[in-house]
Amino acid sequence: MEKYADSESSSQSDQENAAFLNTLYQKQESQRRRNYAYLTLFNLFLFTLSMLSLITAVMTQKDDSGHSTAKLMDKFGIFSPAMHIVEYKQEQFKLPNPLNSSKYVGITDDVENAWMDIAYLPDQMVSKSDFPKLQKPADSLQVTDPRTGETGYRVGLEVFHQLHCLNLLRMSTYPEYYPKIWWSDTNDEPQRVRAHLGMFTRLFSALSHFL
Repeated sequence: MEKYADSESSSQSDQENAAFLNTLYQKQESQRRRNYAYLTLFNLFLFTLSMLSLITAVMTQKDDSGHSTAKLMDKFGIFSPAMHIVEYKQEQFKLPNPLNSSKYVGITDDVENAWMDIAYLPDQMVSKSDFPKLQKPADSLQVTDPRTGETGYRVGLEVFHQLHCLNLLRMSTYPEYYPKIWWSDTNDEPQRVRAHLGMFTRLFSALSHFL
């Protein structure tokens, strides 16, 4: 009888232990599932954030206006009368073959005309209303537009000045020819020609580090 009672007590204790272990397992399993859910939501948040960043970067690259020179100049308060007129395009230049076949090489009339077309332009003018934005002296040289009669200030685009200097460098390689041409800039005083060429060669040297 006593042996039976001990067996019944042991069975009841086993059931209680099993119930306790089952409850503990359920709590642990529930906590594990919640952790998995939190981890999944966190990973989903990171994925969404990464996708938004990627889309934003791609859309920004497609927006060419956001990288235009005019936009940047407006942003930093830099003024140029031509900044909203200049258009940019990608172009790959190839050396002529042979090198002396370029229309800009030599001392013929066609070569002179080719350089005249790109390096010698009439006066450019900025209006009196825009001139103060350049922060230049008010006693600068004034000119009148022959087409409209408007009076403004004489200005020049630096790109044409650089082309003029490049042509001067070209002419200096023909010392036997160009001193005989009355309009040639090489007829100026030797000190001024050398100073002009020196300024251009320093500019060319600086540009070569960025190209």
